[in-house]
Amino acid sequence: MSGALTLVEIADALMGRIEALNPTLNAFVDADRHDVACQIASIEVLRASGQSLPLLGAVFSIKDNLWLGGRPATYGSPLYRDFVAPHDSACVARLKAMGALCVGVTNSAELACKGHTSNPLHGVTRNPWDLGVTPGGSSGGAAAAVAAGLAPLALGTDAGGSVRRPAAHTGLVGFKPSHGAIPDPQGFVDPSQSISDIGVLAKNVEDCAWLLDALIHVDRRDPRSLPIGTLGRTPAFTAALNDEAAQRWRVAVSADLGCGFSLDADVAEAFEALVAGLSDTDIEIVRASPQWPAGTGEYPLLQQQQAALAAHFGEKQTLHPGWFGVGLSEQIAEGRKVSGADYARDEWRQRELYRALMDFFEGFDLLLCPTAPVEAWAIERDYPVTIGGQPASSRGHAAFTPLFNYCQVPALSLPFALGRRGLPLGVQIVGPRLADVDVVTFARYLERHIGQSFDSPIWLGESLSAQG
Repeated sequence: MSGALTLVEIADALMGRIEALNPTLNAFVDADRHDVACQIASIEVLRASGQSLPLLGAVFSIKDNLWLGGRPATYGSPLYRDFVAPHDSACVARLKAMGALCVGVTNSAELACKGHTSNPLHGVTRNPWDLGVTPGGSSGGAAAAVAAGLAPLALGTDAGGSVRRPAAHTGLVGFKPSHGAIPDPQGFVDPSQSISDIGVLAKNVEDCAWLLDALIHVDRRDPRSLPIGTLGRTPAFTAALNDEAAQRWRVAVSADLGCGFSLDADVAEAFEALVAGLSDTDIEIVRASPQWPAGTGEYPLLQQQQAALAAHFGEKQTLHPGWFGVGLSEQIAEGRKVSGADYARDEWRQRELYRALMDFFEGFDLLLCPTAPVEAWAIERDYPVTIGGQPASSRGHAAFTPLFNYCQVPALSLPFALGRRGLPLGVQIVGPRLADVDVVTFARYLERHIGQSFDSPIWLGESLSAQG
């Protein structure tokens, strides 16, 4: 099209922006002009051959626990200080084959196991909304990159909210699909592989849907990969967004998920205002929460992750304790205490959690709840020490997301308001397993209803020095 930017021009502009802003944000841990140039050359070869390239012009980043072939991949850990990815992760290769360009690798919490993006190897990532606060984690580098305009799209991973919470803290859309919808057959050892999924971060729901249509597929190398046709027609997501047929949604609303989770006052007020505003729509709103098994609370199956960390990294932690942050060392220590019987009991408990949520969805299409109970907090702390005016545990800020990983269902965080400090808040839309298209479609409806743009000061061109 006349006047359109070339791929070289797009890449040059983004690389220049990364080089200018990343030293302060620390969103990227690897962004190489030569690698980008080689990718563009490969794309031009594909285009010259007449191959269909539906993602031509799309630019994305990947989290540091995924692989960009030939580039460093460190998992945010000194364990992998000198590791170079031998090939692309399957999702990366798929996007590149469709003409998309990967501009680099973004910072991750250490071994992707913390809700604050910092690690002993690459340091801390800052939030483009306020350099003095965290973007959350563990996909905080990916979120910061999109929110600052360094890359329009990002891939992260989510084993307990690691895509959704950073999205909430940076004003983005963050989506975790049904477990296995985006295959990940090879790469780093994942301590949470039974609940972890590749997720998408974008500025709006439409961009998210567009990327999902490319990413969701079957890969027989991954035993978690879903069967062909499970999520309906292809492309399912963009087609659903363009479908003008109205749907009568019956939506459950819960401010505490039935677990008594606390909210800061400004988050609670904003959430109630959103719900009140939906009363004038065609959506049927019902106050209801799942009837979880007794004792369900923050990260009820956390010891499984801790046991897996001990199994995979315990020996190295003993030999090289200085290579691990305090938080990871503590998790490994806890994991050494977990017995086989403990692990097996949690396997059964996960089934009970799943049944409880599926029983709940017999009466509702979707569930609406907060994504995080707080605004982003000071970067010096791994977690907020109070929530709702009460002392908070190290996992309190993450309470609203992991249950949906255990239940393997789709969940999306959508920005909907600003908190008392002017930082973005996220509302979480959850659906039954395999109802991914419904979740994304409702998110688009809600996005239009909210009708507000969530652009960080850096996105809007304000000086970095004016923040903090």
